[in-house]
Amino acid sequence: MRNGLVLMLLFVVSGCGMEDKSIKRDKKLKLDSSVKTSIIIEDTAIENKIMDSLFKLPKIQKLIRYYDSLNVKKSGVSMMIIKRPISDTDYYVVQVGRDTKERFIGMYNFFVYKKGFEIKYSDPQTGEVIPVADWSKTKGL
Repeated sequence: MRNGLVLMLLFVVSGCGMEDKSIKRDKKLKLDSSVKTSIIIEDTAIENKIMDSLFKLPKIQKLIRYYDSLNVKKSGVSMMIIKRPISDTDYYVVQVGRDTKERFIGMYNFFVYKKGFEIKYSDPQTGEVIPVADWSKTKGL
């Protein structure tokens, strides 16, 4: 018991000196990464706008109501950004699906173009990419 208290006391005392070093390191990181931080915040704002737009689509609203009617508390409709714009693409790939305790089950794939936020639906069976307005007119969930 006494040895355990001595070890715990040594651990606490040795940790006190490390606190000042970590604070200095964090301040240095914040100064060096200010440009990267602003890019991340901008991207997050764009991604939030994309997800809000997709959640407002009538078929996605219908899907949400369907899962809500099942009274399934541990699963529901969610989204994942599969791909972000890089040098050779100007769009996001977003997958809408059902989130369960075990895994994410993708149901719909969308291309959301960074300029103008144009949304297109990608049919997984045919590979066809169509405007979301045309997709909304099709039957079924």
